[in-house]
Amino acid sequence: FFIIPLKRNSKLIDYSTGTERHFMFEDRPVFYSRYERDGRTLYTFRNDFLRAEEEKDYLRRHEKGSKPTFRKIRERMGTISVTTNLKASGEIVYGMLKSRADIEQSYDTFKNTIHGDRTYVRDDFQMQGWTFINFLALILHYRIYNLLRKHDLLKRHSPEDVIRHLERVSMLKIGEEWKMSEIPKKTKGHNRGSRDPIMQKSGS
Repeated sequence: FFIIPLKRNSKLIDYSTGTERHFMFEDRPVFYSRYERDGRTLYTFRNDFLRAEEEKDYLRRHEKGSKPTFRKIRERMGTISVTTNLKASGEIVYGMLKSRADIEQSYDTFKNTIHGDRTYVRDDFQMQGWTFINFLALILHYRIYNLLRKHDLLKRHSPEDVIRHLERVSMLKIGEEWKMSEIPKKTKGHNRGSRDPIMQKSGS
């Protein structure tokens, strides 16, 4: 099967809302309509939270723009339209579309943040170890991301910000015990100032 996003100015898209349905996604309503065009099945999804953000951004950047122009493009804001051969509900199609975006974001993180696409190994054992370590790094990156999202901190901090501060902290083996090194004042101040939950168990 396929799910292909369309440009918002595609002539295939019908922005009328007469036959809209809705479902909940991440505790927010998503409205959608399903229709046929030129033998194709299309879905148009609308998220009013994203629409409000796009409207605000547009009006801020075009304070002197014409009202007719704004009204013309307003119906497209907060929407995403797709064509698909998948016989499923709008909720399933939307969920699969979002999963695709998450996979693409994970690959981007793997390549540009972890730099997992660069190999300097000489044999199969080194390759296996390199792959495993990068896999763990990706898991930890998204654990940090999910904690920041849970505590509504993504507007101010990224996982990369947290990693840059936490790389100053080390685990030391003293005798038979592993203990955390002293946390630098700058890192501790960042943690307290941002209410960062990442290091709560360390007592910082």
